Amino acid sequence: MQANNNISEEDSEVKRLRLISRDLIAISTLPAIWGSLKSEGVIKSLSNVLFNTLDLDLIYIRWSSKDGENEIEFLRTLRDGESTDSLEKVRTALAPFLQNNEANQAADFPDPFGEESLRLNFVRFGIALDNGVIVAGSKNAAFPTERDRLLMGVGANQAAVVLLRQQTENALHRSEKRFNDFAQTAPAILWATESNGICSFLTSGWYEFTGQPKNNGLGFGWLNAVHAEDREAVRLVFADAHVKSKEFTCEHRILHSDGTYHWVINTGRPNLSSSNQLLGMVGNVLDITHRKLLEEKIKLESDRKDEFLAMLAHELRNPLAPIASSAELLRLLRPDDEQVLKTSGIIGRQVSHMSNLINDLLDVSRVTRGLIDLEKKPVEINKVIADAVEQVNPFMLLKKHELVVNVPAAPSQVLGDNKRLVQILSNLLNNAAKYTPNGGRIVLNTIRQDTDLLIEITDNGMGMSPSLVSQAFDLFVQAELSSDRSSGGLGIGLTVVKSLVELHGGKVRAESDGIDLGSKFSVSIPLYIDTSETLDPDTLSLSQEPSQKLKVLVVDDNVDAAEVLGMVLEAEGHLVLIEHNSIKALELAYSELPDVCLLDIGLPEIDGYEIARRLRIKPETKDIKLIAISSVLTKGDQVEEAKGVEEASVIGGTHRRKLRCKGTTRMKYTVYLDCWCRHVHGCLRFAYSWDYTMTDLTNMTGLTDMQMRIHTVLLQVLLVQHGP
Repeated sequence: MQANNNISEEDSEVKRLRLISRDLIAISTLPAIWGSLKSEGVIKSLSNVLFNTLDLDLIYIRWSSKDGENEIEFLRTLRDGESTDSLEKVRTALAPFLQNNEANQAADFPDPFGEESLRLNFVRFGIALDNGVIVAGSKNAAFPTERDRLLMGVGANQAAVVLLRQQTENALHRSEKRFNDFAQTAPAILWATESNGICSFLTSGWYEFTGQPKNNGLGFGWLNAVHAEDREAVRLVFADAHVKSKEFTCEHRILHSDGTYHWVINTGRPNLSSSNQLLGMVGNVLDITHRKLLEEKIKLESDRKDEFLAMLAHELRNPLAPIASSAELLRLLRPDDEQVLKTSGIIGRQVSHMSNLINDLLDVSRVTRGLIDLEKKPVEINKVIADAVEQVNPFMLLKKHELVVNVPAAPSQVLGDNKRLVQILSNLLNNAAKYTPNGGRIVLNTIRQDTDLLIEITDNGMGMSPSLVSQAFDLFVQAELSSDRSSGGLGIGLTVVKSLVELHGGKVRAESDGIDLGSKFSVSIPLYIDTSETLDPDTLSLSQEPSQKLKVLVVDDNVDAAEVLGMVLEAEGHLVLIEHNSIKALELAYSELPDVCLLDIGLPEIDGYEIARRLRIKPETKDIKLIAISSVLTKGDQVEEAKGVEEASVIGGTHRRKLRCKGTTRMKYTVYLDCWCRHVHGCLRFAYSWDYTMTDLTNMTGLTDMQMRIHTVLLQVLLVQHGP
């Protein structure tokens, strides 16, 4: 009997295990069925399987997504079947049970629909996350068995896997839809490429913008819409960005659907994997045509303004030159009338002041257009300081300032343009004198540092506020002046100083402790270390007299300027011919065969370039010494020396260089002009300043007596020592 009982118990256990295995296998296959169902269908299917498998009287399931936006409740009872009307009643009745019990902790509970009690058990969905519960109730006192708990747990986990996957897929779908909606309506065109550079995504804006057929922009088809002149450069930028996994930004033109080319800015950045491997690039294309048009308009207006300022200054200077020269001639003639001498002095001083203002206008025009070209060579700083002090000394004396200058004991050279270095220091000294009350003290110190020379100009004048210090070098910025503007200017001197210092590779700084506490301006310029001994100052002798008389032809449409220049040349003992018409000037040159021709560039009928060309091609006039004179410089007038082209001239041991003029409007060919200013530059340049270091012979405004004498000596040297 005992043996039979053991066999019977073993058979019963086997049957139980088989039943559990069958039910587990059945529940494990449910995800394959649930894959085609929505979340509500999965919950309903799970409740029906558990209700029938476990012989339940009640099953309640609540599922909620992790963001809480999607909640599903399902109720089925033996009495009513599927029910929605009783959901609130059951939810309320079960709340204390769920709050006071742990999962898989069975308990007796009053039947919400009868007087009997139910055995309740519940499990939660998922393992790490709490997405809801399954509550099962049965009138069977043995509920829940081990099998019941196992099947409820497996069913909950299987459903959770499917529901969470669906939830993730739905979230991804919504995210993709949101991105697509955003991308298609964004003002910029969005794109993406693969790691090999092939474009795999373009928003519809691309096809609307370019008019390309749908999907024709994928791969490398988008390059077909890029302007032919930009295409290769854009392709290289994209290729380089993919190879180096780096961000890029480029501007180029794209063919628009209206048949015109639009400017766009194309920006991209690498899309990297978690292991920092390039997956591709993502970026956007934005139409900037309107911005480009505005930039061109602004540039055009700026160029017109600069040209206007340059021409205005030029036109203002033309009448000043003969006035100043006439005043100087009156002084040189030594008239006895004291009133004439006094008047001459007044004219000279006022013209000098006007000339300084006009020169400031010209300088700022050149700075803004990038036309300042330095003639760099080793320069002794002590000489620069001496020249600058000489220029500002009359103003210092007028304001009764004490000027203290401390120069380095050892020779100190910088590589720079002597004229511009003098201009830097004279502007700063003049600025200090201007904004220091009469009887002030101004100190100029020079300090040799490791590789730089530091020049400090300190005054005890009106000082500056912190806001003014930060703007001191901005264009048109000035300190407050008295109502009569007796010390006024144009507010551009310090702007020019900063630009010139930076062109010399240096820095300039302004400092002040405040109003009425003085100011300090510091200029730092790299020292020049010369390992050779080739520096030749090649100084001029102020006592040099002309060794021969020359026949000089002056060609200038400015009648007064030509007449005054002729008077100066005649005073030097030369035979002078003057002509204001360029055609007649050519005829006069052919008939008179002058030794030297002073030739204005900006002539109305044919310009000075054409006159020079015609004179050079005729054997009888090809050796005339040609000297260019001009007082205005535009972008089209920039002259540069042709590389490797130099011819030794048979005239007086000087050189003639082949010069090429940039621009197509003013000069369409190459002409030969004589390199006449050997003492200063060594090659011909257009004149755009009154200073004697340039070639402007007619403009003598603003010159001190010493400069006027040097100017005259230079003229002698040009016409005599370096003449034919």
